[in-house]
Amino acid sequence: MDGMVSASRSVEVHDLGGMAYAPALEVQRAAHAEVLEWRDGADMPIGRLYLVEHVPPVITISRRPESRQHLIALPGVLERAGVEIHETDRGGDITYHGPGQLVVYPILDLNRLGLNLH
Repeated sequence: MDGMVSASRSVEVHDLGGMAYAPALEVQRAAHAEVLEWRDGADMPIGRLYLVEHVPPVITISRRPESRQHLIALPGVLERAGVEIHETDRGGDITYHGPGQLVVYPILDLNRLGLNLH
């Protein structure tokens, strides 16, 4: 069937351990560029999967105009608790990534998987 992934295609899995949000985002952006370069290589992986615990804890806020107002904790309270705040260009609203939470970031070539965002 068209769009199906054969069992021979692989996804690389990388455990980043504990990592702050900003450097983890840079790793993902670099991986995105590499995954796109692999597009023409039939024997190349279809993507990467990153596992990370964000240290320090972080709240990500999307760029949607109403998202910032959904943050009800005062910045000073979050700062004293050691929680960072980062704006993100990803979907959603506000997400808290706390201690012990495993976050999974898939970087996959949707074209090679026969998928799209819609």
